[in-house]
Amino acid sequence: MIQAGALVEQARRPAPYRNHRASGRSPAMLGLLLGHAASAPRVLYDLLTATPAAEEAPVPGDYFGICVAAGPACEHDEYVVARLRELELTQARVDLTPSSLNGPQERLLRTLLREGFSVCLRLVPDAGPDESESASLARWREFVATVLKRAEGVSLVEIGSVPNRRGWSGLPHGCFLPFWSAAWREAAARHIPTAGPNVTDFEPTYSAALLGALARALMKPDWHSFNLLVERAIEPERYDPRVLGRTLAEYGRFDLKKKARVLAALSRRFGIGATMSSHASWSLRRIGRLTDDVEEKQADYVARYCCLAAASGALGKVYWGPLIGRREGLIDDGSASYPERPRVAFYGGITGNIAQYRTRPAFSAFQTAVRLLSCSRARTLASSEKGLRVEQYENQQNVVHALWTRDGVRALLADCYDQNALAQASILSRDGRRLDAPPVWITEAPTYLVWAAKPAPQLAPTADALAGVRFCHAIRDDLRTVAAPGWRGVNSLGFSSPSQSRVGDGPPVHLGETRRLRDSRNRVWVGQSETGAGSFVVKAFPASDRARRSWNGAVDLLRRGVATAPPVAFFERNDQGAAQDSEFHSCYVCEEIQGVSAREAFAAFRAGTAPFERTSEEAVFAAISDFVARMHSRRVYFRDLSAGNLMLTFQNGRAECLVVDTARARFRERPLRWMERLNDLKRLVHPLDWGRRSRMLEMYRTASQARLPAALARLFFAVYDFKHWVKRGWRRVLARRAG
Repeated sequence: MIQAGALVEQARRPAPYRNHRASGRSPAMLGLLLGHAASAPRVLYDLLTATPAAEEAPVPGDYFGICVAAGPACEHDEYVVARLRELELTQARVDLTPSSLNGPQERLLRTLLREGFSVCLRLVPDAGPDESESASLARWREFVATVLKRAEGVSLVEIGSVPNRRGWSGLPHGCFLPFWSAAWREAAARHIPTAGPNVTDFEPTYSAALLGALARALMKPDWHSFNLLVERAIEPERYDPRVLGRTLAEYGRFDLKKKARVLAALSRRFGIGATMSSHASWSLRRIGRLTDDVEEKQADYVARYCCLAAASGALGKVYWGPLIGRREGLIDDGSASYPERPRVAFYGGITGNIAQYRTRPAFSAFQTAVRLLSCSRARTLASSEKGLRVEQYENQQNVVHALWTRDGVRALLADCYDQNALAQASILSRDGRRLDAPPVWITEAPTYLVWAAKPAPQLAPTADALAGVRFCHAIRDDLRTVAAPGWRGVNSLGFSSPSQSRVGDGPPVHLGETRRLRDSRNRVWVGQSETGAGSFVVKAFPASDRARRSWNGAVDLLRRGVATAPPVAFFERNDQGAAQDSEFHSCYVCEEIQGVSAREAFAAFRAGTAPFERTSEEAVFAAISDFVARMHSRRVYFRDLSAGNLMLTFQNGRAECLVVDTARARFRERPLRWMERLNDLKRLVHPLDWGRRSRMLEMYRTASQARLPAALARLFFAVYDFKHWVKRGWRRVLARRAG
């Protein structure tokens, strides 16, 4: 069998810190996996059978920590220490390389030890591109011996950095074992516990291969460490499609908890008694691919990650990612720079002026989780497939229930607890703010219920999220479920009695009709509320699910930062017998938009009327192209993007866009394919002549940076023109026959 050490020695990489996507996997690592193919069945067994060790999971007082780095001045160290005190943390993690010895990072290390913090020191290689292997190893040995001699009092030494990412690891020629051996022997001689191998993301085969090699060399770490990132799965509760693929994700069920348990099972497999996640974070840039509300979502994910990790029963420590940083930090440093080497591989320093530092909502979310979850015993109370999560944390003083839902889902708090239980609880928001009254909804931002008395109230059997209905923060705060006979839905205008309906015995929509917009298959009118709160568009459908699909489409568009008419309510029949006698089975209400459709603007341009609404044709086309490109970048496939469904509002010579008729919209997790883009564009440009179509297409290509061949686009447009020509002809034939 091929020896692991020889395979690791054979790896070669070109320049340091190349992105791993460009440089690929290390040949040594791939060989290592092949050489240890015999361990694959054991890894597979751990993947399939990893379960919680007990119903209750201990969350010790030193469970949470955070990664910190030094700034150029001593004032930065004082700032970091103050923020650690504010977070009520005793655990900090500092990265150090041979090149950063005698610099700000070592100064921060000494400051933290002097202030009494428990420090996990990660020793990171940083071999130069032209440095020989022997020279790098000699410099590494000297560095490790020096820093461990100086840093007396370090509680844990983590060796190495992301060895499964060739371009980030800092290893010369991929020599993991010699570098590990040198550092491990120095730490063992000083009786300092070690951690490693710091595999990043969830890649248990790499962890198993490396731990197996270390076990055979009799150099096992005391802690099995890894960077349990889940940001690529977007939500920590989501079954990660990158483990077994999108098709099998629901069968594998690899969410944060199961990933942690699998990695803990690997630790036990190799006789390692403790497991820890060294780094976890969400990049604001990645979150920004799907929403504008990036900092609020980051805070949600921080709190939910902490709650799930603590309840997993698999991790002995969890270090959050950078305290200060532009993309991932709990504190924004106000700079526009980002290091060449990602912070998950080496968090080597902070920049910016302290006066410009700004704590993000994630700071308060992490602070609240640390305060409420530490020194407790955790157990899961609810993990619903519909999206509701409830975790319990019991300590000597009180019992805490953390409640939240998956993204875009809500649950009624009244369905989870009786009123007496809620009256006895102290209720805290995600950010630790005390609420004067229980909230109506449990949302994707966790809410904490704290009871001083034990045992805590039981969760009601009816506790669950609302099925099939989407929500977002942009909806009105007074949103309620519908309580009208024969109907279900949600509303935010206090609709009440069905007898005041505008559609026979239909939904409780008591809006005075001011004008009728359509009365054919669907009925659409504009109504004025009794309270004078504004005018609304009401759409009544014969299909029972059309209103809910319109609501969900509008909500998900708003979640992704795409403008649409704000949704107000939807109703659908919940008694099939009555629905058979009703003309309309569902109803959707949204705010009226004072604007014109793009079809009207296109007609004006064809007639030579320019500018339109004091806005030039070029400016209108640019606004539409930018809007559609942005919508597609947010992975929205609208599927009904006709010029009549794209509304324009004008102000000071500028056009703003939004979409209506949202029932057919689809929301992807992957970037849109060229066919989906063209399917939207062909409907939009249909009223335009070929010259204007070409201009619009070129503007869209520039705004979206999408590769859409002009010849292919013209073919799509021509086929769509032919389809409409056939439909118009057939309608004329049917009209003559009817006449």
